[in-house]
Amino acid sequence: MGGKMILMILAVAAAAIGFRGSDAATYSVGNGAWSIPTSNSAYSDWAKNIKFAVGDVLTFNFTTGAHTVAEVNKKDYDSCNVGSPILIDNNGPANITLKSTGPHYFVCTIHCAQGQKLTVNVTSAGSTSSPPSPPKSSPAPGSTPSSPPPPTGSSPSPGSSTSTPPPPPPSGATSVSIFSGLMFLPIFLAALL
Repeated sequence: MGGKMILMILAVAAAAIGFRGSDAATYSVGNGAWSIPTSNSAYSDWAKNIKFAVGDVLTFNFTTGAHTVAEVNKKDYDSCNVGSPILIDNNGPANITLKSTGPHYFVCTIHCAQGQKLTVNVTSAGSTSSPPSPPKSSPAPGSTPSSPPPPTGSSPSPGSSTSTPPPPPPSGATSVSIFSGLMFLPIFLAALL
């Protein structure tokens, strides 16, 4: 009987370890399309209600050659300086794992001056994230609807397009905690026998 009790305690401990680190979420940046935004606040609006955690993955969906994603420091983010990126991925779609707490700054090295940049704040080691809320259909209180300001800096090449992105996928986050917890179910059941 004592051996079975030890096995049961070990099984419960193993299951708890499996559940502890398995709440990482994957977010599709901008609800599916890393592209030139229709407003300068599009990406900050997307990220503002998400609680990012260490281990979460950002997926930047773009066509290779049309866009890039680079992580830069705050100064380079503010000035769209892409000469010294922390990391860069030229191949879409790009998956970037958030490895530390604090702010992270991402830009498209081609279209940063046109507002294609994102700041995320990673606040914890365990995710308590919720999927992003859908985009607002009306302007914020106190503002008036208007066209986005003309882009500054370089203009797109004649063959490029600034069409609106496709509709968002059903959810911005995917959790894997159920599957990792199920790995330990046979051990737990064996301990009960």
